[in-house]
Amino acid sequence: MIAASGGYQKPKEYHEWGQDHRQFQTLMTRFELLGTILDPFMGSGTTGVAALNLGLKFIGIEKDKERFETGYKRIEEAQRQYAFRFSAAGI
Repeated sequence: MIAASGGYQKPKEYHEWGQDHRQFQTLMTRFELLGTILDPFMGSGTTGVAALNLGLKFIGIEKDKERFETGYKRIEEAQRQYAFRFSAAGI
């Protein structure tokens, strides 16, 4: 298991197999990832949130409509936060 830095989020809040998105960010930073992250089992969007927090593009695939909607909302919120961080920083 990869320990997440900072406080622990409630990953099971969105999905019974949910993981803390910061663990995925830690994993992604250990590899030289370029371009787009593909998650064929998107679930509640944890990988998408982590990718966006690192400034990476993301494509998610999920067959369960309810889980897709949950993930879509989380990823939309992450996009807004990402855009806000850069606009607040004057970038």
